[in-house]
Amino acid sequence: EDLKALTKIIGLPEDAMSPDHLPEMVNMAAEAMSMMKEEDIELLAEQALESRVNLGEILPHTLDLLRSGDNGRISVPALPSTKSDIITDGIRVRVESHYVPERSSPRIGQFFFKYDVQITNESTDKTVQLMNRHWVITDAEGRTNEVKGPGVIGEKPVLKPGEAFNYTSFTPLQTASILDLETENVGSMAGSYGMVFWDLSALGSALDFDLAKARSLVVEIGKFNLNATSDQQAVETNESKNSYAVTTQIKLIHGPW
Repeated sequence: EDLKALTKIIGLPEDAMSPDHLPEMVNMAAEAMSMMKEEDIELLAEQALESRVNLGEILPHTLDLLRSGDNGRISVPALPSTKSDIITDGIRVRVESHYVPERSSPRIGQFFFKYDVQITNESTDKTVQLMNRHWVITDAEGRTNEVKGPGVIGEKPVLKPGEAFNYTSFTPLQTASILDLETENVGSMAGSYGMVFWDLSALGSALDFDLAKARSLVVEIGKFNLNATSDQQAVETNESKNSYAVTTQIKLIHGPW
């Protein structure tokens, strides 16, 4: 519906609509509106609002974008970052979220996101093992949901200095309808990993990775946002669902620790 409204303003046929050209179409529409009379713009505003009420499909932010242009250009409000990057005692955690529209119903407040995580042991003096996870998910209305469990996606990866563990997971989010929100930011996530570590200098040449000799470490996961925006689209595939990979400097031999 947003695209139809834009093509009408620009004067293009509806078959010219393409989501790929949406930013250019918005700017073209803003330029066209900058040459309109104020009463014509008000009429378009009323029509857009009426369509939104009748169809429930036009995002309320579209009209605001069209009206907020400066000299015919669009001034798009910045959304909070969908990335986080934080280091705790030499363990770096990078996360980035992506909106999955195919599994979302924005009008009834149901959203689905995937998030990519990379955990890197940047220390030089310890080997770590991830034992558990703790997520705090906050929705657009300020409600929180905590998720705790052992490991991540069924794994408890062990990382020596210089090694990294990458995985992808998913989270649903139920909040207010997109029509009732001021922006496409519908929530955020943050949390921590419970890990154990072995001090390599204390182990010496024995390299005895006995859990009884390990020490505890809480590694922070920095806050990142969940934005239901088209440029954050991500398609779930069998290959990406709950996938992981380990990057090592030497061949990692799996076995009991």
